[in-house]
Amino acid sequence: MQRNFSRVAASRVLTLALVTTGGAAVRADQAVVVGINQYPQLPGANLSGCVNDASNMGATLSQMGFNVTKLTDGQAKRQAILDAIVAVQGKIQPNERFVFSFAGHGTKHSDGKGALVVNDSAKDESTDLGADALFAQLKELKGHCKSVSVVLDSCFSGAMSRAFNRPGDPVKYRKARFYKRRSTKDFVLTAADPDTKITPEPVNNQDNTNQWDSGGQAGICYFTAASGKEVAEENDFSGTASGIFSHFVAAQLGVVAAKKAALGNAGAEGVGVRWGDVLTSVSGDVAAQTDSLQHPTVSRSFFKTLVFENNEGAPAPDPQPAPVPVWNLYNTSHADASKVSLLMTPNKAPIKVGEKFRFDTTVGTDGYLVILERGVSGKINLLFPMSRKLDDAQVKAGQTVSIPPQKELAITNDRPGTEYVKAILFTRDVPATDLLKKFNAPEGNGFATLNTGTRALGQRSRDFIMVSADDWFTSDITMQVLNADQIADNAGQ
Repeated sequence: MQRNFSRVAASRVLTLALVTTGGAAVRADQAVVVGINQYPQLPGANLSGCVNDASNMGATLSQMGFNVTKLTDGQAKRQAILDAIVAVQGKIQPNERFVFSFAGHGTKHSDGKGALVVNDSAKDESTDLGADALFAQLKELKGHCKSVSVVLDSCFSGAMSRAFNRPGDPVKYRKARFYKRRSTKDFVLTAADPDTKITPEPVNNQDNTNQWDSGGQAGICYFTAASGKEVAEENDFSGTASGIFSHFVAAQLGVVAAKKAALGNAGAEGVGVRWGDVLTSVSGDVAAQTDSLQHPTVSRSFFKTLVFENNEGAPAPDPQPAPVPVWNLYNTSHADASKVSLLMTPNKAPIKVGEKFRFDTTVGTDGYLVILERGVSGKINLLFPMSRKLDDAQVKAGQTVSIPPQKELAITNDRPGTEYVKAILFTRDVPATDLLKKFNAPEGNGFATLNTGTRALGQRSRDFIMVSADDWFTSDITMQVLNADQIADNAGQ
């Protein structure tokens, strides 16, 4: 069967550590907020919205009672950023919270890990603030305070990092916060260098933040603007440049602040807003701005954690399931490979037009599996179960669902583009039933399509599903198909 693909939007990833006040005790919760537009040693790398992001985030955290240290442009050198975190460590108390935020370029180093490009970054990747160095400093701080949260709005992209100008795009500009290091294997394809050849890289297991938090073992929450194989975008909002992710995160944190104020500025325990709630809302807004090609993530163990709290001890009781727009559900990452894992063969992207590939989804717990796909048409197709019947969606722990189901068959594409494939494992039958009911009868290609979930850029499904944090887990892949002359010959295929 043939699938069509749409162009991948450039994305970016922002790092922000969030900490809040809680309870009536007087505290001095701390935040270090970084925004970098100017890169004097990297010609052509300057950005427009990162200082605005730092100002907005700093103002929001200040409203929540944080003491904010803001570093922008020339203040935001590598050692200055680390020194600011060390300074907080010397004064923060065990019952206080810490937030670190970063808006600026991200990059990928030769070891495959992400890094933040700081104001004094030069051509050598050792001048960046790497994931390991940042994690080590935050882990040390974690031993001195109650919680550490990190929000990233910079790119840490892989083989599919693209910055395309979309024909007819009404926005003033759209820019990726990704800096290409000579040491990395991947290349950014832009309108300025359309002949650049792309080296394929692995695409599986891209929907996680492990490259930043060493597997989530230190109890630090990372909230990132995009998955591991995407880049993060900045855009123009009513004449003001801002990161798309940062813009909507600040709005959601404003909602949390308002709820806290309405409760007499009670701690997060009295607000009942979880990271998963924020993620689900922000993901829908970000997807609407990026044609569903940028997908924020939050550290797996913090999905059910109240905003600004730590994930230690018993989790908060689940509230009643809230109605979630289908569009938001489709675009939200709740990744846990032990629950559901979507893998592509071959494990690489981009692939050539006409090249064969297939998907295998393995589940680690009993439930109901739904696999969705968005191709170049913009339609959201139902790949599994094609019957749209709940009984056919039921799966058992250890089961693998293959697409196509026959091993001798494969999928090919007849033209370039981008496809987003998502596996959702529901632990209850009700939300799975709700979702399957949204699909029309199969079209000419044999796939059922979402009733109102298909939307062009800037639009969303108005259908809702009643789903709670325990109900579902996801795994997804963003892959791109290119003409053979756009792919490097030495790809090691």
